[in-house]
Amino acid sequence: MMPARRRTALVLLFLGAVVLPSVESGVRAEVQYFPIPSVSTTRNDGSSAGLIVPNLITDQGGDLKYIVAPLFVVNTIVGAQGALNIFKYEPGGREFRFIGSFSEKIERKLLFTYIDPAFSNGRYSISFGASFFKNATARFFGISQQTTLEDETNYTAREFRAYWKFGVYMNEVTQIAVGQRYREMRLQRGATDLPFTLERFTTDGVQGASILGHRLT
Repeated sequence: MMPARRRTALVLLFLGAVVLPSVESGVRAEVQYFPIPSVSTTRNDGSSAGLIVPNLITDQGGDLKYIVAPLFVVNTIVGAQGALNIFKYEPGGREFRFIGSFSEKIERKLLFTYIDPAFSNGRYSISFGASFFKNATARFFGISQQTTLEDETNYTAREFRAYWKFGVYMNEVTQIAVGQRYREMRLQRGATDLPFTLERFTTDGVQGASILGHRLT
């Protein structure tokens, strides 16, 4: 069977081969790309090393239309990780964003957002988006000021988030807007050798929660 790291790299190459030509042909664009080494290390997330290749895609007038940035890194905790980041820019401040990420062990991420600050000839503004991700290196030490390093536990934060916002411009400097945000979180077993949070702490609420918020500004 093909190793997971090789499969991840091949998927990224395939996505790049599909996305870039379609974007380029759609806007008759000029493409510039810049391979950039990616190296990081943190106590909780471990060490990562790899490569990110941002592709800057402009139209015939030289205005930036797209950024397509595939990434491939190897992490000491979650293994090989591939990601594809796509940003689209349009006149009037409209912006679309998509991020997809897949790790060899547990971690996943999907995100999209859309913003139009001048919807319907500038009378309104709209924005909406959603995301789903698993963070496999989260930590929990308990509840109180007496917790110690020996209380450290690990869990995977499995979250779904969504939001929308609609605004009406009353004049050039005043906007009335209404919106909602939803967040759902559940705890699953993490990717480290630390004790699992739900096996160490049984306090109500630690298992996760769902929250719906409303806002008028």
